[in-house]
Amino acid sequence: MKKKGIDLSTYQKEVDWQKVKDAGITFAILRAGFGNSANQQDAMFETHMKGALAVGLPVGVYWFSYARSVEEARKEAKACLSVIEPYKARLTYPVFFDFEYDSATYAEKAGVKVDARYVTDVTKAFCETVVAAGYRAGYYTNQDYYKHKLYPDELTDYDLWLADYTGGPAYPCAIQQVTSTGDVNGVTGHVDLNTCFVSYEEKAANGAVTGTCTGSGVRIRKEPHTAAKVLGTANKGDKLELLDDDGWGWSKVKTGNVTGWMYNAYVKGPGRSRPKTVTCNGTAVNLRKEPSTGAKVIRQLNKGDKVTLVSINPDGWLDVAGGYLFYDKSYLTIT
Repeated sequence: MKKKGIDLSTYQKEVDWQKVKDAGITFAILRAGFGNSANQQDAMFETHMKGALAVGLPVGVYWFSYARSVEEARKEAKACLSVIEPYKARLTYPVFFDFEYDSATYAEKAGVKVDARYVTDVTKAFCETVVAAGYRAGYYTNQDYYKHKLYPDELTDYDLWLADYTGGPAYPCAIQQVTSTGDVNGVTGHVDLNTCFVSYEEKAANGAVTGTCTGSGVRIRKEPHTAAKVLGTANKGDKLELLDDDGWGWSKVKTGNVTGWMYNAYVKGPGRSRPKTVTCNGTAVNLRKEPSTGAKVIRQLNKGDKVTLVSINPDGWLDVAGGYLFYDKSYLTIT
């Protein structure tokens, strides 16, 4: 089930949290601070944290990065951990690493080459430090950085918070920031709005969750999509430790000595997300046998036709029930 949330920082100084909750907001992600010192705590962090918790809203935090090295990213994580430590038992949502264009500009002025290798490495350094301290970690980025400044396949242990204001998220993510100019009763001025696809509240309440495999030879993959490397297989009746759910129809599971992602059509267990639906808004859209424009056309979809989504693959193709579709938002919608 999708949940509506907001993220705030020092720029939102007047917040009536009861009105925010009554307006249908179900979670908040708060900026804890920035840089590599706990002295750079966000000026409104304590106020926002206490206000959100007082009305029973689940919360997470983010830390804005100015890291100029992997070591500085680790220092930033430690600064963040110092600030949020009093609230460790109260955090339901992850601790997010926030590296943006201003972060890159700051690093480049120090002579750093800010490429995909660098951004991935500082993200991993921050998240690894956070996880080692007993928190759930994630990273915030936009579509441009996701495509050109990161190696997402190296970050699958961490939750993606994606800024995507174009409609349905372009990539599977735990949380989608949908606008920076939202209006919510109880917040003076504009505020960022977010949609969460993952039940962090359930994860916090349930702890370890188990399930079973319902198919034979079901592939367990490195990432939650069908183009990812196969790490092993599971068979009908195999016990699964359910470690995560991406909100898009895939579960991170552990069975035996294999840990990876399985399509939920073959996973029986509590809290599993359902596959999304792809709706055609065009005419004569080719459904192909393989993810290639040269592959055989199985049939054509027309306006209003719907198919079940299996996964969004990094090559720009959708794996759907019955074949593959090239993903173009102008004629395909995912809901």
